[in-house]
Amino acid sequence: MRYLIIENISDNFGIKKHIHIKNLFISFLKYFFSSYRVFLNSKLIS
Repeated sequence: MRYLIIENISDNFGIKKHIHIKNLFISFLKYFFSSYRVFLNSKLIS
């Protein structure tokens, strides 16, 4: 559902669509790697 909303908003902006999706992807990767690093650290400590 959320992706449909993002698609609709992005279609209205046209060119900004690719930038928007790229920013979402980059922020997702940053979140994934930071949480993964915390997970590894907690495993090493315990």
